[in-house]
Order: sequence, then C-alpha cells, then structure tokens
Amino acid sequence: MVTDLSVPEAPSPVPEDMWSGTPNVVLDGERYAVGWQRFPDAKGGPAYVTARRSALGGRRVIGRYPLTADGWARAWAEFARLDPGAAEKTRAALARIRAARSTLVGLVLSAVDPPAEGFAVGQAYDLRYGEDGLRIARSGSPEAAAEFRYADVAAVQLTGFERLLAVSKFDLFFRPAWIQLDDVSYYRTHLRVQTVDRTIDFWHEASAPDSLSPGSFGGWIEPVNRAIRAAWLSAAADEDGRTEWLVSELSRLAERLDHGTLTRSDLELLRARVTGGY
Repeated sequence: MVTDLSVPEAPSPVPEDMWSGTPNVVLDGERYAVGWQRFPDAKGGPAYVTARRSALGGRRVIGRYPLTADGWARAWAEFARLDPGAAEKTRAALARIRAARSTLVGLVLSAVDPPAEGFAVGQAYDLRYGEDGLRIARSGSPEAAAEFRYADVAAVQLTGFERLLAVSKFDLFFRPAWIQLDDVSYYRTHLRVQTVDRTIDFWHEASAPDSLSPGSFGGWIEPVNRAIRAAWLSAAADEDGRTEWLVSELSRLAERLDHGTLTRSDLELLRARVTGGY
C-alpha cells in the first residue's frame, strides 16, 4: 500500500546523464518510469520525462515536462498515477542516488586562507552536504575537520580543470608511436569553498577526463549553492535581527579586506550575498 504521496526532491542530472534519442530513467525494469532526456533547443531543450517500456524493451516518452521544480512535480504526479508501486521503488532509488552524490571523496587540500587548525595541506578530504550545512572530513574519518552552516558559506565554485602529463616532455618526445597522449595524461579539477571568513581550495585527480569531470562536480555543487542561497535569503529576511546581523557581517568582511585575507572581488561577492543582491 502506498502511503507517501509527497513529491521527492527534484534530481539535478549532470550533462553526461542527459541522453539524446532515448530517456535516461531513474529506475529501469518497470513498465513505467520517470527520468530525463536531452531534446533539441527547437523542441524545448532538456526535460523531465515519463516513459513506458515497449514489448521489445525500449523506452518511449509519453510525457515531457520542463526541467524545473514544478516540471518535476508534474512528472512525478503523472508517474505515480500510472504506477504507484514503481513510484515507491523509484523514490527509494532517488534516495540512494542523493546519498551517493552528496559526497565528494578524496579531494586534496591545496590551501587554506587564512590557515585553520585541523586542515593539513596535501591531505585528502571528503566533502559532504546535508540538510543543514557542509561537512569536511579527512578521507575515511568519521569525524569532521570542519562543519559550516549554509548561512556561513558564500559559495562553492569550480576554479579550474587541467590535463597534466605523467611523464617529462623529453620522455614524451621519444615515446613509441603506439602510446597515445591520453595514456600518459591525468586530470585535475580544482574546487573552492568560500566561507564568510576563509577560502579553502582543493583539487581532485582522475585518470580520465570523464571521471568526476567538471560536469560531475557541477551536479554536486548545484544543490549546495541552492541551499546556500536559501540560507542567506532566510537570514536576510529575518527582520528582527536583520540590522544587527547585517552590520556585523559587513564589518567582519571589511576587517578581512584591511588585513589582506580577502580580495576586493571576493569582498564584492560576499557583500552581495550578505545584502541579498543576487
């Protein structure tokens, strides 16, 4: 018996999960499914979809909805109406996907400005976002090195993506013809956590460009920044403590600029967040 009639949190598919020509569904194996698909811009662009499995096993789109929270709610309502049992199985699958995607594992700390106790440059860390904030812990450790409320984080940003060579240029010049450039390359994605009082930089290394690519990082970052924006707006909307809170935050930012621990561009970003100027 189906008891949960709520709409689960809308998934945010990354570009590599957005297929053309066929829907990418959350849970396969059932007659009806919900998912997403890339369509040409002339036909509305990417969308959430409901789909039905054919007798030959293929998927046919039977409903298309905007890639928005409202579009997801409409897609889910139609899917749950068509097959309540499959909807409950899909709800559980979405929870597993969210849990797996809420954590970035093995990011190497490259810098903390200003330096902070509990952080070691060169150490690998795991970043996890939850309902209330962002948690940073040494990889494999159950204890957090730091936890930040979303209201205390300005943004999480990708700051670079590069291909590096695992051999010297001399060795590369004399490499056998059958060794391809990709065989001696590795890739780094750079990530920055900007809190109200420090900047924390990480990099992640991969042997292939599609392993935790910028698109994959983007899928992790998007819900984090949504939560950050919601927290800042909520704090700014609290009229009872707004004036005191606003003066305190702006004063702290000005002090950091005076001490040289905050750049002018970061100051403007943080000031816009503090005052709600998105």
